[in-house]
Amino acid sequence: MRLLHAQLRHVRLHRELAVTFHPRLTLLGGANETGKSTLVEALHKGLFLKASATGKGVDELRSRAGGQPEVEIGFEAAGRQWLLRKRFSGSSGTVQLSDGAGTNLSGGAAEDQLARLLGVEGAVEGRQISQLPQRWAHLWVRQGEAGGNPLEGKGASYDLDRLVHQLQQRGSSAALESPLDRRVEALLQGEWEQLFTATGKVRAGSPLAHARQELEQAHAAVEQARTRLEQLEAALEELQRIDNRLQSIDTVDRPALETHQQQAAQGQRALEQAEAKAALERSRREPLAQQLHTLQGQLQQLTTLASEQAQASGERDRCRAQQVEQQQRLQTLAQQLEQRQQQLTALQQELNERAKAVDLAQLLVEGATAQQRQSELSEQRRRFSGLQEQASGVKTRLAELPAITSEQLQSLRQAERRQALALARLEAMAATVEVLATDQPLSLDGQALQTGEAARISQAAELRVGAGVRLRIQPGGGEALDQAEAERDAAGQALTALLQQLAVPDGEQAEQLLRQRTELESELNQLRRSASEIPWQRLDSQLAAQAQKLRQLDAALAAQLERLEQLRRSGALPAEASLESWLPEARQLQQLGQARWQQLQQEQQSGQAQQQQLQQQAQQNGNRLGELEGRLAALVQRRSTLVAEHGSPESLREQADALGQQLAHHDAQLNALELELEGLRRQAGNVSQEAMGQRLQQLLAEKEGLLHQRGQNEQLCRSLGASDPQAALEQAEAAMDTAQERCNAIEARASALQLLLERFRQARSALADRYSQPMTLAIGGYLASLNAGSDAALLDFDAAKGFAGLQLRQGQESFSFERLSGGTREQVAAAVRLALAEVLVPAYDGALPMVFDDAFTNSDPERIEGLKRMLERASAKGVQVLLLSCTPNDYSDLANRIGKQVNLTAGG
Repeated sequence: MRLLHAQLRHVRLHRELAVTFHPRLTLLGGANETGKSTLVEALHKGLFLKASATGKGVDELRSRAGGQPEVEIGFEAAGRQWLLRKRFSGSSGTVQLSDGAGTNLSGGAAEDQLARLLGVEGAVEGRQISQLPQRWAHLWVRQGEAGGNPLEGKGASYDLDRLVHQLQQRGSSAALESPLDRRVEALLQGEWEQLFTATGKVRAGSPLAHARQELEQAHAAVEQARTRLEQLEAALEELQRIDNRLQSIDTVDRPALETHQQQAAQGQRALEQAEAKAALERSRREPLAQQLHTLQGQLQQLTTLASEQAQASGERDRCRAQQVEQQQRLQTLAQQLEQRQQQLTALQQELNERAKAVDLAQLLVEGATAQQRQSELSEQRRRFSGLQEQASGVKTRLAELPAITSEQLQSLRQAERRQALALARLEAMAATVEVLATDQPLSLDGQALQTGEAARISQAAELRVGAGVRLRIQPGGGEALDQAEAERDAAGQALTALLQQLAVPDGEQAEQLLRQRTELESELNQLRRSASEIPWQRLDSQLAAQAQKLRQLDAALAAQLERLEQLRRSGALPAEASLESWLPEARQLQQLGQARWQQLQQEQQSGQAQQQQLQQQAQQNGNRLGELEGRLAALVQRRSTLVAEHGSPESLREQADALGQQLAHHDAQLNALELELEGLRRQAGNVSQEAMGQRLQQLLAEKEGLLHQRGQNEQLCRSLGASDPQAALEQAEAAMDTAQERCNAIEARASALQLLLERFRQARSALADRYSQPMTLAIGGYLASLNAGSDAALLDFDAAKGFAGLQLRQGQESFSFERLSGGTREQVAAAVRLALAEVLVPAYDGALPMVFDDAFTNSDPERIEGLKRMLERASAKGVQVLLLSCTPNDYSDLANRIGKQVNLTAGG
């Protein structure tokens, strides 16, 4: 299906608009409010909205200046060229569809045929207007919808059934699943669900649950027996340990305590002597540390002054360099200000000349517009006369046709049905005579009958056998047969009378004549409505007014004829044929020039402010330089004073090093004494009398506790040893092995069911890939045109729900469609839509229109180049692209190469 041309009348801001579409790409450009989206909406509603629809869908098309919306669309479909005319006027709306080869349809027949050509169920009525956006939603991209996912929603929104059929033609034509596959999978699923819940957990009460419960109980019994045996062994080991410890307390620990008490007194005396030596060493070290601190403070002062002096010297040098740089910048800025002032003067002169040219061009365009309006009025007068002539011709053709009404046709059809019923009834009562075998000649009402021949009779007949046998055969029904014959004759007579009255041979001819009358009357009404829309009573006054306006414009141009010739000779004005297209560009250039003049003026003011700022900075820098010179002299004087009072930094460092060596000697002696003290204190603590007493009490308490624990463990061993724990453990382990084998068998069966189900699902997934893979390859071709990188699309397919899970893979990472940026969503959605259209093209006779209405508002110039490559690829594969843009210059090179460009202006 390919769009050829379209014509709108009285559609919103378009009084009349005609557009011819290129087979590959048509670029429709224009600023906002020039009616681009109106054209898209009119095309869509002309194809899919019923002409007799009412409500919001039609109100949105109505012209601001009055009149009923009319849409005329020429297109190719089913191997023929079709012309569609729709007039949206509520219940009186009209639709006509013709192919130029004898097919002329109107009303419901035209709507039905149009729906078949477009591959949809039927035209959308006014009360179902919410369904309209779903018609060809994958091909019709309106403003603000470009970033939506084309595969969201129901499959009908992107023609899923026809898309799957085409994908089958590309790849495998096998069905997704056979009935046997589904039955086997259902049986496996039922078996699996007896063991597991929908979330994969073991179902309560199932054989697997019982087996696992028995296994858990067997595990618990084994653990209980093992624990009992381990407790007995541990109790015996604990008894042995308690006996060993009691023996150690009596023979080892108690004699050792008495020896430690004697050593405690000797350690205390040695500790007191070491503390006295440490105190003496600290008193010798303190004066040296204080003297070293004083020398370090003096040395720090000298170091700080040296650092401040170096810092001030560096800042002084930077100020001097900055002062030189500022003087150079001031000179450069003064030159720039002078050059910019010259540019301002030259640009002002150029703007004045351009304004004169624009004013003259406006007069010329107004003159051409007035001339065109006068031609339009003349054309309306001619059109009115033509409509009157056409109406006269239609009236003549109507007069030539027999006057047949729908009531008469209905009576004729009823008479035909009555005759058919009477004949059927009569035939039902008829009898059949069949000759199976005969050795004599037979005849029925004088007609000979042969062996194997059959004759049907619906009334009394005479059968002769040879020369002497005569039989009368009477069909069934009795009086009903006579009544049926009478009804047949009456119905035949009534039908003949009606045919003679209408002067037609049969009902088909009568119906055809009635259809012709209806079409001619509809055409006559259409001509009358068209004629009523022409303001023929005001044509003469409007023509006179236009003539007066033309004379005034001619006079205005004559007054400036000399200037006009000068501008044309200088090339400032083009020829009159291109003035209308030149004038917007000239105005735009004038606006750009004015903006440039304002920009230069602002730059001049900014430069002057910058010059003033630099002068202030230079003055501040000079003041700062004087401050730094004074500060540097003060720092030099202060450092000389400190050197004179305390000596040079080198001598101070030598004194500090000598004091540091003395302090290090005293510190080493103090550290040795501290280590000795620490050892003596630790030794004194270990052998103190108090600690020895506490240790003795602890040993007695430990012995008492051990005796109590020994009694408890002896009682526990007698209790645990009442029966054989080892035999009980072996019996529990045997029961656990049996439960484990049973549980393993059931789990193996469950694993087999799970594996079979996974294999079935993998097979289904592989079959689904036969649909998703060709689709992802088609999308990938467009993504490669958009971006030479490794971007690819990922898709899921479900036989019931269609395509879903659209993702963009970039490198090793995949992103869902919703996580992409606004511009990337627009571009990926465009790639998906173009791929859908490419796959669907064979189902629509090798061509399919694709509309983008300002769909790439979030794409940068680099991505625009990739989008153009995508559109060119699609157009080469049969997709007819209609691209509407407020910035047509972005796509002009593409339109010039493979298509055409149409610029829309306000009002058509």
